[in-house]
Amino acid sequence: MRIFTVYINLHSKSKEKQPIFVEEGFSFWAFVFGFICALYHRCWFLGAALFTVEVVLHGLLRVLESDFLTVAICQIGLSILIGLQFNDWRRAALSRADWIVDSLVAAVDSDTAFLRWMESKTPSFVRGQLPSAVEHSGNEL
Repeated sequence: MRIFTVYINLHSKSKEKQPIFVEEGFSFWAFVFGFICALYHRCWFLGAALFTVEVVLHGLLRVLESDFLTVAICQIGLSILIGLQFNDWRRAALSRADWIVDSLVAAVDSDTAFLRWMESKTPSFVRGQLPSAVEHSGNEL
């Protein structure tokens, strides 16, 4: 099972009230795409910083006239660092944008995490006892 941190924004407009689920651990997509993944998740400052670090690293390696193996090792090392730290950087960006941590959820994937999070928001006396449409006519007193 994977662990997800659930963020909610209490100060947002009604259409932006959806929670954000951030997974713990290594981010494969950030490892592969780097700053593009940050831009996809609307972390603009992080995307600009990652792009700048990649450009400076390649510029420095070019000035030092490094061979292909050195450039590949440096790029893979930077990508591993980005993959390991991306979710933490994303959490920090959400916290700066007034999103608050609502809960932690353990689930197989983000869809199951959403369902478990919603289940935790229902009152305990109703959980598991929701009537079906056939059983409940709505006219009973």
